[in-house]
Amino acid sequence: DHSALTPCLDRILPPPAPRCGHWGLETFRYDDLSHHQDNVSIGNCRNRRLPVHSMSEADQNSTNPNRRQWFLAWRQPDPSSAIDSTSPPDNSDTEDNRLPLAEEDLPLQYFTHRAMACQFQFWFPWGRYPQAAQAAMDACLLIDQLEQQLSVYRPDSELSLVNRFARESWIETSPRLFELLQLGQQLAGETQGAFDLTSTPLSRAWGFFDRQPRLIPADRVQEALGKVGHLLLELDLDRRAIRYLAPFVEINLNSIGKGYALDQVTVMFAERGIHDYLIHGGQSSVVARGQLLPQAQPAAVCTGWSVGISDPVTPNHRLGEIQIVDTALATSGSMRQGFFVNGRRLSHIIDPRSGWPVDHWLAVTVLHPQAAQADALATALSVMSPSEVNGFCQQRRDVQAILVRQGDSQRRLSIETHNLDDRLCRWVTD
Repeated sequence: DHSALTPCLDRILPPPAPRCGHWGLETFRYDDLSHHQDNVSIGNCRNRRLPVHSMSEADQNSTNPNRRQWFLAWRQPDPSSAIDSTSPPDNSDTEDNRLPLAEEDLPLQYFTHRAMACQFQFWFPWGRYPQAAQAAMDACLLIDQLEQQLSVYRPDSELSLVNRFARESWIETSPRLFELLQLGQQLAGETQGAFDLTSTPLSRAWGFFDRQPRLIPADRVQEALGKVGHLLLELDLDRRAIRYLAPFVEINLNSIGKGYALDQVTVMFAERGIHDYLIHGGQSSVVARGQLLPQAQPAAVCTGWSVGISDPVTPNHRLGEIQIVDTALATSGSMRQGFFVNGRRLSHIIDPRSGWPVDHWLAVTVLHPQAAQADALATALSVMSPSEVNGFCQQRRDVQAILVRQGDSQRRLSIETHNLDDRLCRWVTD
């Protein structure tokens, strides 16, 4: 029972005396409710550089489906340290000579939970919401429920049952699943097939589905492509039902499900009266509401949260930072998964219209009020050509996009933006 963790959380509030430049970390486990504290020196990392919590290798590799871990941390002020400093705290510092708190110095509270093959994290301004701990734990349970319902990798999930029986007859679905199916079909039409829920046969053919990529001949590509297409799905709005128009159709929600989970958590937090937070799934899908800095006046402009845009070629570096305010952000990249054939790198991102891997962009970041749409459109724009991206973004002014590709002889990388408020971005120059 996750409610058994609540007394543990209560016992450590408020945090102990400040340790400048350090994080205090508390770990709680479902299986044995062990309780220990560790201090992790990560320097002046700010809220936008998401820290890695300390876990043993056995914890990281645990396959126990009943294992749940929760993490609570606080950030203590250190206005004088450099961004990447890892020096020990200077206890001679006093309140009298400290500068006013800047964004990087504000205490933060966060929780971590593994689901959907990634780490979800929930970040709150420290002490602003006493109900944050319980809300974060309930959000983790909600994400687990959605994974059980929407995962194609679980044979007893609702989606797996739909894939099994919708080939034979109409299958009525739950409201959540049908909402996702509707959105997927809508985006497939708007992107002219660049986003497609039925593209799994292509991932299987190229070996990306089982993480064994391989080069396949053109006739094998055409065979798999014949099993793909959003027009092979039919929805009944009145009954919330779906049927497949061919026996080989298969749906996978991996390009939209994580964002949808974040959207549902956002609804839950709003119902709990929590309006300032940042949550992410695997750092590729992010939702921010409200702001980190406390507002001086009710009418003051919301400053939001700062999020780093990674360099797709050198992941430990950044291209820049963007201030996101009451919106979602999703990133799709081609550099971290793929394989080489005759000196050419083939990406894991496959165009469902042609059946072939694409390399138009090294990374695509999309901002949209809905995380599910941001997720799906980051995937769709990744397979579009530059002219297609330009046309789509002209039609969808609510979609903001940052696209990175190889530069020319003068520039290492080229960055292209659409519908983006440049005042919210700070780029790092080479």
